[in-house]
Amino acid sequence: MLKYKKNSKGFTFIELLIVVAIIGILAAGAVALINPAKRFQENRNAKRSSDVAIILNAVHNYYIDNNGSFPSAIQEDANCLSPSTIAEICKKDIPSLTCISDSKIPLSQITENEKYLPNWPVDPTGESTNGIGYNIVKSANSRITVCAPYAEDTTISITR
Repeated sequence: MLKYKKNSKGFTFIELLIVVAIIGILAAGAVALINPAKRFQENRNAKRSSDVAIILNAVHNYYIDNNGSFPSAIQEDANCLSPSTIAEICKKDIPSLTCISDSKIPLSQITENEKYLPNWPVDPTGESTNGIGYNIVKSANSRITVCAPYAEDTTISITR
């Protein structure tokens, strides 16, 4: 009678298939938990929150240094995020007439001589041509609101 000798070196195809399937399931779970798109969105929103605070602080410092008067270009409006509001701040090196014709607010006195702010922070998506991607309005009772209209899945706005 012939004896069949089993060679026990290596793995069977089924064993390899099971290991690959387990690794695939773990990898899919890790990607779902990490969710890189959500993390990028959260990072952009964190930068927007920081930028809004920086802008508001610069305008507030201007207000203090100028005996309680804000830059005259800031328009009075109740809603910072309203699309009909002309409230987006113009980039630093854009001429005032270009800003006004492009429905942007020129606030060069804030960045002039880098006294309050050396340069305007720009929204991380960079969606605006001549603007920085952040809006600023003044309420009827002279409170300033700075907001980020391009914020993703949240509202970013600070009033002082």
